[in-house]
Amino acid sequence: MRAYEIKPNGFCNGVKRAIKMIKDIVIDSNTIRPIYMLGYLVHNKNIINSFIEDYGIILITSDYEKHLKEIKKGTIIFTAHGISPSIKQIAIDNNLNIVDTTCPNVLKIQKIIKDRINENYNVLVVGSENHPETKSYLGISKNVQLYNDNKDYSNLSKIFVINQTTLIYDDVLNIFEHIKKTNKDAEIAEEICNATKQRQKALLKNIDKFDCYLIIGDRLSNNCDSLYRIAINHHKDAFKIESAEELNYIDLSKYNTIGVTAGASTPSAIVCEVITQINSNENHFKTTLSNKDYIDI
Repeated sequence: MRAYEIKPNGFCNGVKRAIKMIKDIVIDSNTIRPIYMLGYLVHNKNIINSFIEDYGIILITSDYEKHLKEIKKGTIIFTAHGISPSIKQIAIDNNLNIVDTTCPNVLKIQKIIKDRINENYNVLVVGSENHPETKSYLGISKNVQLYNDNKDYSNLSKIFVINQTTLIYDDVLNIFEHIKKTNKDAEIAEEICNATKQRQKALLKNIDKFDCYLIIGDRLSNNCDSLYRIAINHHKDAFKIESAEELNYIDLSKYNTIGVTAGASTPSAIVCEVITQINSNENHFKTTLSNKDYIDI
């Protein structure tokens, strides 16, 4: 049994940028304390726990509006997934120090949506309903709504369609094709980010090369889930894991070759550890990584 790395995998530039921004502020004595993080900086609990445990960042995971209104002093971190304008305005009104790590790709889409709204378009967003990135788009205007393939949009004029950045590329294209059939005048912008495309293309290129596939990443990660679903959709044996220790609960003995990849928010240290331990013929898998390993960029 041998594991092989499928490249590229792991941190994209947006994740690296977000981690660097937070590492810079936590060591800066001029940063106004306490420091709050509004949601998960990126979808990887190891990264979040590193900042909480080592740097004392306070994590807020629900009732953003309520909690923000109660904070009168400190620094607020907006995550790489983006934030709605109304939530951001509360932080501004409370004179909080804002550190906005929103991914440039998300900022680009937010601007596109705002421009189309100003041009009186009805905007449809193809995305996961509860994903923070999609929520950041839906919060821009009442004329932005989540696309539902069971809904008829023929009564809408001037339709503009755009997508969350981390979906399965081919799935998005199929949805766009369906929309064009039912709303031929709809304007469409495909905005799957390059990092997501590259990781999906690399997996597809190797989809018949290995006996099974390991997708490493947080359960919350949409791009990790997309990689997993690509493998399953091609009728391949695939497993989602968050760490080397989860290998203890998977029977890999029947596989000779294992393809290993990871989503854009997965630390490379975890990928390396998983591959190393599999190839060392370990009988028991255990992580030896530290918090610093998870935020190493």
